Amino acid sequence: LIGDGVDCLTSGNHIFRNQDIFNELDNPNTKILRPDNYPDLCPGKGYTLLSKEDSKLLVVNLMGRVFMKEFIADLIFNINQSGSQDYSCNL
Repeated sequence: LIGDGVDCLTSGNHIFRNQDIFNELDNPNTKILRPDNYPDLCPGKGYTLLSKEDSKLLVVNLMGRVFMKEFIADLIFNINQSGSQDYSCNL
C-alpha cells in the first residue's frame, strides 16, 4: 500500500501479535501507526503530522472498547492513569 501512494496506515490491537513489526513501528520514518491510547512503553506512536503542498493533516489513531475483552479494555484505558510501568504491550 505504501508503494501505491498511501501516506499513513492505522492499526489496532492485533498489530502487536507479530513482534517482527516492532522495529518498523519504532522507525521514526514509519508510516504505520499503533493505537495512541496504548501504553507509552509499546513500540511506535499513535499519531503523525502529514504535509502535502500547502496543507497539513494530523492523523491520530485511537482504539475503542467495543467487542474487546473487558479486562484488556480496562488495562489499556486506565494504564496512563496508574503510572505503572509493569505492563506489556503483548495484550
